Amino acid sequence: MILMKIVNSSIFKTLKSLRDSMRLHQNHQNNRR
Repeated sequence: MILMKIVNSSIFKTLKSLRDSMRLHQNHQNNRR
C-alpha cells in the first residue's frame, strides 16, 4: 500500500509539472502574438 501511495504522489507531481509547463508554453505563444 505504501508503494502505491509513493507511485500515486509521483504521478501526481509529474502531471502537475506537465500541466504547468503546458500553461507556460501557451502563455508564451499568446505573448508573442
